[in-house]
Amino acid sequence: SKTLTEIRFLKEFGKYLLEHRDPLEFLILLAQKYGTVLLPAVGFAGPFWGIRVSIANLDTEKYPLIGQNIKNLMMFYYQEYKKNNP
Repeated sequence: SKTLTEIRFLKEFGKYLLEHRDPLEFLILLAQKYGTVLLPAVGFAGPFWGIRVSIANLDTEKYPLIGQNIKNLMMFYYQEYKKNNP
């Protein structure tokens, strides 16, 4: 179970993302920094901040790398959040 601090952090960081970042920017940076090209989920009736990963086009061993690249970019966003919200 999550602590109250973790829950508060998630809400505050989520609010920061919604107010200061755009999901399309996220996808562009993901492609530029890591060569991982994904699609916005909103184009497939998904959530505004969702991303779509095709499971039909890649070898299975590529998916952990995609997940790691997404995690790395989220950590980049988190570091910027922490810098602006000490």
